[in-house]
Amino acid sequence: MYTKECAERDEPNLNAVKVSITDFYAKAVTMADCHLLPCRDGQIRPTPPLSMPPHLSGYQDAMAWLSRENATLLAVIDFATRNKLADHVRCLARALDIFLGRSGQLHERAAVHRRALEVATDDHGRLAILPALARALARLGRIEESTIVLDEATELLPQAGGGCSCPVAVHHGYVLVYELQQRYSDALRHALRAWELTRDQPNLQRQADALNAVPRQRALLGFPAEALPLVERALRLYRELGRTEGEATALSTLGHTHKQLRKYDNSIAAHKQSLAIDRKLGSRYWKHTRSPRSATCTPFAAPATRL
Repeated sequence: MYTKECAERDEPNLNAVKVSITDFYAKAVTMADCHLLPCRDGQIRPTPPLSMPPHLSGYQDAMAWLSRENATLLAVIDFATRNKLADHVRCLARALDIFLGRSGQLHERAAVHRRALEVATDDHGRLAILPALARALARLGRIEESTIVLDEATELLPQAGGGCSCPVAVHHGYVLVYELQQRYSDALRHALRAWELTRDQPNLQRQADALNAVPRQRALLGFPAEALPLVERALRLYRELGRTEGEATALSTLGHTHKQLRKYDNSIAAHKQSLAIDRKLGSRYWKHTRSPRSATCTPFAAPATRL
C-alpha cells in the first residue's frame, strides 16, 4: 500500500500520513459496525449513507466488506499500535469486536483488545477496554486470565464517573466467568448488582442485558418459575430496540427456562428461533455453540452475555 510506504519513510508529514491512514480505516470500520449493530449502548445509530466509504448498503454488504478487508484491518491495528495511536486502536478494536466474534475469530478478538490496552494512556482508557478483553478471554476458556482482567477493572471502578457503563460491564463480565465455572450463585450476585445499576436508567439495552442475566442464573439454580417473567420482559425490550443478537440470547434463556418447567414444545420453539437468528447473522460461534438438541438434553448452551 503506497500510503503505508510513505508513512514508513522519513518525510516531513510522516505523523500526518500515519494518522490519515489509521483514521480512514477507523471511520470505515465504524460505518460497517453500524450495519452489524444498529443499537449500541442503548442508542440507535443512524444508518450510514451509501455515499460514504466504504459504500455499504446493509448488513450482508458490511459483513462481506469486513471479510475481504480482514487481514488489512488487523494489520492496521498493529500499525496504529506501533505508532502509539491509542484512540484509533481503541476505536478499531471496539468496532471490530462484533465482526470478529460473529466470524469465529476469538483469538483475534482478544488480541485487538490487548493491543488497545497496550497503548492506553490513562486508567480511564484502560477501564474502557478491560471488560471487553475479559469477555474475549472468557470465550476462549481462559478463565483465570479473564478473572485477573476483571479484578484489575474492579480496582479502577472508583474512578468511573456518573453514567459510565463500565461498572455494569464489569459485573456482566463476572456473570460470564462464574457461569462458565458453574458458580451460579456468584454469577447471580453480579447479575443482580448489574440490574440495580441499570433499572432506573433510561438505557433500555442495559436494562435488557441485566434482565436476561438475572433469570439465566435463577433458572440454572433451579428456580425457573421466578425466571420466566423476567426473561420474557428482556425479550420484549430487545425486540423493541431491534437488538437482534440480544433477542437470540433471550430466546436461548427462554428455551432453557421452559425446559426446566417441562414445557418442552415451548422450549424447542424458542431454541429454534434463537438458532434461526444466529444463522441469519452469520454467527459462526453461536451457530456451533448452540446445539439443536440443547432443548432436550443439555443445560444452557450459551454463556450469559454475548457481547
